[in-house]
Amino acid sequence: MTLAKSCSAKLWWNFRTQDTIWTAFMRAKYCSRVHPVSKQRINDDSHTWKRMLDVRAVVEPVIRWRVLSGTSNFWWDTWSGLGALHRQVDGCSGYWNDGVGDMYRSDFMIDHDALPPDLLRQLRLELPSLVSDHVDIPVWTPSTDGKFTLASAKELLRPRRNDEVEDIVLKRCWQKHLPYKMSFLAWRVLERRLPTDDVLARFGFALPSRLDLCRLHFLA
Repeated sequence: MTLAKSCSAKLWWNFRTQDTIWTAFMRAKYCSRVHPVSKQRINDDSHTWKRMLDVRAVVEPVIRWRVLSGTSNFWWDTWSGLGALHRQVDGCSGYWNDGVGDMYRSDFMIDHDALPPDLLRQLRLELPSLVSDHVDIPVWTPSTDGKFTLASAKELLRPRRNDEVEDIVLKRCWQKHLPYKMSFLAWRVLERRLPTDDVLARFGFALPSRLDLCRLHFLA
């Protein structure tokens, strides 16, 4: 499961950072008018797009944009140390497509809901002079070199153990001294994955008649 989510994270990373025929198609199909982070999920979406949205909430915050010419979205991309600014403004619309460079050159003349003054001052101090002609560079923060790897995505998406709610019975199924065959058999029993009578009955299979007496089942 974690590996599948890691592959979904790679799809989201490629979608957000690359300019290919596939990314152009996906943007035109799903995000032609709104920012990808604000796009809502609907039932008619493709399986691939749903997979990407399933990991978006975890993957998107760790994609940091290094500002060069200010091509990043001012509101929805994570380009400052404050995170995505749409979280700081009530009612931020997915249609807001102001670029960081546009806001910088207009001296942060915001036509939408105004940012808090202290936040605006911090942004002015944090944002360097935009003198480069290159597009902003995406950085994958879980990796030391800023490049996406499946290993770092797997570590990011790996479920963390919670000792307070840990299932002791399931934990004992996986012991080093037990053969894998026995561990999987025990797990299937606990998860009701074996074709026992109660499981088959849930799927509508005809079973031998039984008499329920004092909550004990006997063969009739």
